[in-house]
Amino acid sequence: MPIQRSPAQGRQTLEEYYQEMESKGPIDQLVGQQMLQLLEVLKKLFP
Repeated sequence: MPIQRSPAQGRQTLEEYYQEMESKGPIDQLVGQQMLQLLEVLKKLFP
C-alpha cells in the first residue's frame, strides 16, 4: 500500500516534497533526508 499525500496538500509526491527540503537550511535538510529514509523503510515493510 503506497503512502500518499492528501489531495489538499498539492500534487507533489512525498518523495518530491522531502527532496525539496534538502535544498533548504541545515535542519530542513536533515528532516528531509530522514523522512526519505523512513519512506523507503515503510515501502519495504508494507509493499
